[in-house]
Amino acid sequence: MKTKFLISNQFKTYGWIIFLIALAAGVLQFFGGFEPNWLNWKVPALLYSDWNLNGEKAHWSIITMVENNVADEVCASLLLIGGLLLVFAREKDEDEMIMKIRLESMLWSARFNGFFLLVCVLFIYDITFFYVMVFNLFLLFVLFIIRFHLVLRNFRMDTE
Repeated sequence: MKTKFLISNQFKTYGWIIFLIALAAGVLQFFGGFEPNWLNWKVPALLYSDWNLNGEKAHWSIITMVENNVADEVCASLLLIGGLLLVFAREKDEDEMIMKIRLESMLWSARFNGFFLLVCVLFIYDITFFYVMVFNLFLLFVLFIIRFHLVLRNFRMDTE
């Protein structure tokens, strides 16, 4: 089956490699504070605030250069790239049933993610909410990848 929106199956391998390495680095960075000094760069910022927790008034800047450790940006970018490659890589035997499983998995993950987001908005506050939103950036991809591959595996086992 030919589709406009899926990319070659060859990208799935690259997607897994990028996604798993970025996930490991992201977990290490998020929970372990991994920010190597060689990733301290002067980078462009479209919007920047030098807010702090001392109650001082924040100064906002539009289109400026800032000093930043880009470890989290690298991890997030690689997670998104790997996730996109995995989500949009065609299966070797892509047919109407696999497309149905793909669609249902995407709808299921969007529904679950939306419910999760609503619960978080209602019951999680302050900086913890920020951390949950960072986690939520990747949740839709992770849920889709897990559900799609589990349902696809079960479908293939049932048809053998």
